[in-house]
Amino acid sequence: MKDRNFICREIEKEIPLIFELSPIGMVIGDQKGGLPKANKAFADFLGYTIEELLAMSFHDITHPDDLQESAEAYSRMLAGQSEHYQLEKRYLHRSGKVLWGLLDVSLVRDAQNKPSYTIGQIRDITDRKRIEKEQVLLNKRLKALWSIASMHDADIKMICDAILDEIVDMTGSKYGFYGFLDDAEDVMHIFSWSKTAMTECAIHDKLLIFPIAKSGVWGNAVRTRQPFLANDYSVELANKTGLPNGHVSLTRVLAIPIILSGRIVAVAAVANKKSNYDNDDILQLTSFLTSAHAVIDRRRIDRDLQHELKINQILSDLGRHLISPDLSIREVAQFVLRAAQSITGSAHGYVSELDRETRENVGHTLTAMYGEACRVRDDQQRIAFPVSGDGSYAKLWGHSLNTGEGFFSNQPETHPKSGGIPEGHVPISCFLSMPVKYADEIIGQIALANPTRDYTEKDLGDIQRLADLYALAVIRHRTESERIELASQAIKSAQMTTLGELSAGIAHEINNPINGVINYAQIVLNSSSKGSREYDYLQRIIHEGDRIAKIVRNLLSYARQSDSYETVNDFRQMIQTPLSLLHKKIEDEHIDVSLTVEDNLPPARCNVQQIEQVLINLIDNSCHALRKKGHKYQFLRRIDIEIKKCVSNEETMVRFSVRDNGPGIPKEVQEKAFNAFYTTKPAGEGTGLGLSIAKQVIESHCGRILIDSQPGEYTSVSFGLPALTSRTDTEFAN
Repeated sequence: MKDRNFICREIEKEIPLIFELSPIGMVIGDQKGGLPKANKAFADFLGYTIEELLAMSFHDITHPDDLQESAEAYSRMLAGQSEHYQLEKRYLHRSGKVLWGLLDVSLVRDAQNKPSYTIGQIRDITDRKRIEKEQVLLNKRLKALWSIASMHDADIKMICDAILDEIVDMTGSKYGFYGFLDDAEDVMHIFSWSKTAMTECAIHDKLLIFPIAKSGVWGNAVRTRQPFLANDYSVELANKTGLPNGHVSLTRVLAIPIILSGRIVAVAAVANKKSNYDNDDILQLTSFLTSAHAVIDRRRIDRDLQHELKINQILSDLGRHLISPDLSIREVAQFVLRAAQSITGSAHGYVSELDRETRENVGHTLTAMYGEACRVRDDQQRIAFPVSGDGSYAKLWGHSLNTGEGFFSNQPETHPKSGGIPEGHVPISCFLSMPVKYADEIIGQIALANPTRDYTEKDLGDIQRLADLYALAVIRHRTESERIELASQAIKSAQMTTLGELSAGIAHEINNPINGVINYAQIVLNSSSKGSREYDYLQRIIHEGDRIAKIVRNLLSYARQSDSYETVNDFRQMIQTPLSLLHKKIEDEHIDVSLTVEDNLPPARCNVQQIEQVLINLIDNSCHALRKKGHKYQFLRRIDIEIKKCVSNEETMVRFSVRDNGPGIPKEVQEKAFNAFYTTKPAGEGTGLGLSIAKQVIESHCGRILIDSQPGEYTSVSFGLPALTSRTDTEFAN
């Protein structure tokens, strides 16, 4: 017993030494929160000397967020609910760092069993808490990445929205955005804004494309290529531009650049966390966003492969349409437009071809941009965009035709070539134009507008592939048209050759007997008395015989095709052949024909037979028009033929016009009248080649043929031949 008491007394002597030398932090606390005694281990844990620590209180060294929990545990112990408590709490290091400690507190009572003081032991668990936090954050990142990777049917926009939701939640932020940089790191394409920002921000027209040069503090992450953190947005910050009117106020901002292979590929920013952003936030976001971007890259590869398959399928289908002999160029253009809309998601567009003569941009097909949204209609009429005098095309639609290069604008109203849109036209939010070229010659255009998202360089490349195919279709159609024209000319030439051979035989058979009739009539006339009935009859026989002979000569002249050009001075004589050949038809139809030939007309060089052929066709068409039943002028049928001098583009011309007071020609028919094989005559009455050949003949003479008609009133077809005084013989020969 004596030895035991001795040991106890010795231990009591050593207790202060044990307190001082303990590797675990130890502290004596009074009931007022003071620190009457602390060991060196606890002082070292907090970075103070023992003397400095004894001058402080528990309140001074406890993290503000843990003060209440500590006070409640101490109060329960004083109330007798326990003699001991254990607590994980945060301490404030002298440097400002936050440390974690496992606190064990025991209450010591006096002889009257009243609370006297507390003894506390503090173990440093900062590393353990850090590992636990990292594990929690890692699990959270993995869960978020799994969620994003599982979005199999989502597009890039939906994935970006999900990424943004995750980073806002990870950091406890209120706002954020996420987007990608272009290859030059000059422009930010912002794909997602946080829902809270969209709800609370008064700026409704948020930019989806933002130049880094105009960015505020978040752009510092790109400029420095480092995370940018500001826990007090009210102070002066580099590149701080202020907030637009109506923008939510900001308190804290963290922006993270995502760098892959040395290039910034994306930027994420979060704002207005309740507490300060720290390195944990930076590490968490950087790790998560780097992995998330890999998911996006994989999704982009999948999307690009699917898109390429779609493009190839469209091009394959389109190729079959291009080689189909049954489709017109208008129908091919419709396929091209639908394909272009499908590829780009465009709501509107048109596919056109440049007229080879006028260079007008003629729309073969165009989306129905009318109804409530647009009052501009085509009503099946020819839609053509004009060319200016200098050969250029106006406004935004003509820009690619002028430069020969495709382009797109996602803000067309700010484009330098923007000239506005017609009143009532659908608003244009985005515009893409691609010239159609063949052998470096611009032959058409594909234009698109208002997609479901912004146009990209990839869209431009895809439409270029369509344009190349469409160019082949245009050339094929032109070649086919030329082949048809050549075939029709060959048919016509063969017909004229046959007609010439027949005419020569018929003329021989008719001329011999008619000359005999005329000669015998003349012999009898010479022996008849003037004024007698016989004399009058014989004169009529001779007159009609001469007329028959003249008709035969004209028929021979018309049928005898010649490539030679000759100078014509007597245009009145030129018109006689067509009139004589059509005399019977004109007489039978009771048509009044007037002929006006201006005096002193300048001479012109032409192929007389070809011009006579044109005039016969025009007069015959007028006769047919006047024959239509139900016309209100059927008893006053009239054809006016006029030949006079005129000046066109400073060139003297001899102008021929044939005008009738028939039913007129509708505008849509006028546009097709010169097309080969187009006719309004009943089957068997016309081939549809007359005006087509007439147009070719006049153009081969360096002239131009025009139709002027008012339905229900008149039709006038006119053409001009260059006067000999306007051109040299060499020019005519060429």
